[in-house]
Amino acid sequence: MAAVHRLALVPRLGDRASAAMLDELDMSVISFDKLRDTRERPDAQFVRKDEHGQTMYLFALEYEMGPSTWSAKIWAYSFEDAEMRVKAMRESLAVCGQMHASIGA
Repeated sequence: MAAVHRLALVPRLGDRASAAMLDELDMSVISFDKLRDTRERPDAQFVRKDEHGQTMYLFALEYEMGPSTWSAKIWAYSFEDAEMRVKAMRESLAVCGQMHASIGA
């Protein structure tokens, strides 16, 4: 069983006052390393495998048109890959048609 640590953030009131406040508080310390590992991994809905089994991630894009900000999303293998895809879009993006339905595989 992992040890439970205690942590409290209190204003600096002097050693005696701070110690008294710490004794009254009962907070569990979380492991920032474990939390960081969990938070740095995207939720399952934002990760998928391509046809070759390579992991892809969903990236958000943002662009301005007139006074409005719009967004889109793309799948890419890494942040650098997403940037390269955006560069390619700047050079060759075209409207192919309006979407009407989606048929599951």
